[in-house]
Amino acid sequence: MKKNLFKILLAGASFGIAVSVFGAALTDDRDTQGRSGVLVSLTQGTNVIYAGALVAVDGQGLAQPAADTAGFTVVGRAERKSDNSTFVASTLVEVRRGTFKYATTNTVTDASIGAVVYCVDDQTVTTGGVVSQSNVVGRLVDTDSDGVWVDTTERN
Repeated sequence: MKKNLFKILLAGASFGIAVSVFGAALTDDRDTQGRSGVLVSLTQGTNVIYAGALVAVDGQGLAQPAADTAGFTVVGRAERKSDNSTFVASTLVEVRRGTFKYATTNTVTDASIGAVVYCVDDQTVTTGGVVSQSNVVGRLVDTDSDGVWVDTTERN
């Protein structure tokens, strides 16, 4: 679609016709395409990512086990184990965004619901200030005696 649109733009420009990719405000209904973005496939770095692990993308766009590491952006939970320890550039890991339960390093009560949650490692989060890189995992939505529930779609 993008390539064809680009060809149309070039053709229009060569004939002196003004063609706009961007439209004006709607004056009628629009069939707006959508993607849920709940399950994504990411190119995996040289590592093993375990099922259920928090997954981050590094500065080169490669999926890594989440960690308190500079340049990491946490994106969600691994759907299954993926071993790319010998690095094959086409290896993909499926990552789901949503609400998941993880261990925490600090005592969290219901008073913390809504707080920003930060990454400690691929299975541990915190609402406290014990992380150095402040890689956001999401928002705290509930607490249990054995962990906290984090919505990885809520980033701010």
